Amino acid sequence: ESFFGSLSKIDILSSFNDIEHNFIKDASIVSGDKFYPHPNNLRAATDGMQDTYAAGVDGKFPYLIDFVWDKKISVYRISFDWYSISENSRDYEVYIDKGSGYELISAGRKFAYYARGDYVLSSTVGISKLRIIFNSAPGQNRILLREIGVY
Repeated sequence: ESFFGSLSKIDILSSFNDIEHNFIKDASIVSGDKFYPHPNNLRAATDGMQDTYAAGVDGKFPYLIDFVWDKKISVYRISFDWYSISENSRDYEVYIDKGSGYELISAGRKFAYYARGDYVLSSTVGISKLRIIFNSAPGQNRILLREIGVY
């Protein structure tokens, strides 16, 4: 951090997205609230394809996404790949369930204006559920999300 000034402004981990296993593919349940139906439903943000995207219904913040796995997974990073800089959510909450109910692990995380962002946990955590709530987007009245990664 002393060399770069601020690690939050550097997209360090994005290149790993193509070589790491994305646990989104293993989720037994993926559900969302306030997203458009096909083709811009939540499935478009979990299909591994950059030319599709999930679109939140205009002006319906907050947007909620839940992931459930049949068995615990070890997670250390959550990646958001936005449609563009103006449709990213810079205000979101991340909840994890280690087996005893949801606990908030991040609130109010602010990214600079980037079309990709990573939330890195302080250590690897075993979870069975993940909930993400997007509360706002800086330039739009909705979010447009190309991909979500859980690594």
